[in-house]
Amino acid sequence: RGRERPQDQQDEEQQGDGDEQAAGHSSRDCDGRLKKLRPGPIRLHLLRNAFHYAGQFGWNYAVVALPLATVFALEFTAPVWLAALAVPILGERLTLPRVGAIVLGFIGVLVILRPGQEAFQPAALIMLAAAFAFAATAVWTKALTREVSTFTILFWMNVLQLPLSLLGSDLSFPSRMEAPQVL
Repeated sequence: RGRERPQDQQDEEQQGDGDEQAAGHSSRDCDGRLKKLRPGPIRLHLLRNAFHYAGQFGWNYAVVALPLATVFALEFTAPVWLAALAVPILGERLTLPRVGAIVLGFIGVLVILRPGQEAFQPAALIMLAAAFAFAATAVWTKALTREVSTFTILFWMNVLQLPLSLLGSDLSFPSRMEAPQVL
């Protein structure tokens, strides 16, 4: 029959509160769900979300300041940064293929940016920083999944980034929209 529980606990589980049973759940169920939202290493959440927010900001700036082809080419450097960051942060092995990918990735960045050419645009450095921030976000997400669920990570991302987004937004914007724009 498995693990035996004390009789008073069994009786308590069977009786429960009438309102809770009518709703189809008990306060223990709610407590269990809330426990799943415990952030775990809050500093890691803060770090991850600060980099994620900065990456989003840099990407949005770059989309306006650079040709889209350049933005996307530089955004694709994120896997290179990811491979480099996974070694010190996640303790992954630095293999010869990984070193080769990192080196070739950075050579690709130099080809895209063409340093020394007058075509170089400083906004490209912001996009590179955004790609780095996205890679750091991915590495810290992987580290967090060792301790908390994906849902918990996303929950805390929204809790932490919503106030930042509201600070930088025009809260009167929705009131200036016409009905067809809202739908």
